[in-house]
Amino acid sequence: PLFAVLFGIGFAIQLERAISSQKNIIIPYLRRLSALALTGAILQFIIEVPQLLHLAIAGFMMLFIEYALRKKSKIRLLWCIIILFTIIVIVKEVYSFNRIRSMEGKPVPTEQQAAAAVEQWRMRAEKQASGDEGWNLGRLGSRAKWTLDSYKSLPADIILARGQHLHLLLFMLIGIFIWRTGILQDVQRWRSLHLLILAIC
Repeated sequence: PLFAVLFGIGFAIQLERAISSQKNIIIPYLRRLSALALTGAILQFIIEVPQLLHLAIAGFMMLFIEYALRKKSKIRLLWCIIILFTIIVIVKEVYSFNRIRSMEGKPVPTEQQAAAAVEQWRMRAEKQASGDEGWNLGRLGSRAKWTLDSYKSLPADIILARGQHLHLLLFMLIGIFIWRTGILQDVQRWRSLHLLILAIC
């Protein structure tokens, strides 16, 4: 979340500078996001870290939302944040409800089955930590299949609001809103708020 907020603040600064110098930010930023997405896709395959790819996808959404709202008031942006937050809450509740319904009628695992599953995960974690589960061809093939399957499901995940994309987008828009309010630019004016945040943290 903190990284996504900073991502939004950074974009707001770049957009502000581009507007003041009458430059088009769309093409350069799309190029940067594409590089981030490619890096994220590679990292997801190598070390199973999908966050950068999700960040790039959320960045694409943020780019067009903020560009559309660049000349609008802060209230429009705030409403956009509230609506997005509401959508995230509704989607989360719907998925939780469907998950509970899908579990109804399924047999509850016995204590022995649960213990066996935990032991299996523990042994796998120990192998990974000790390096016994190295980069062999079998693992490489299963990793490639898992990665390709996750890439294939990306369009559906975005459309159905699954995954981290909307959450990251929300924090990016919050970052843009923070910058637009002037809290970070006019430190003396907002000094009491900064001190309050510092005290709470």
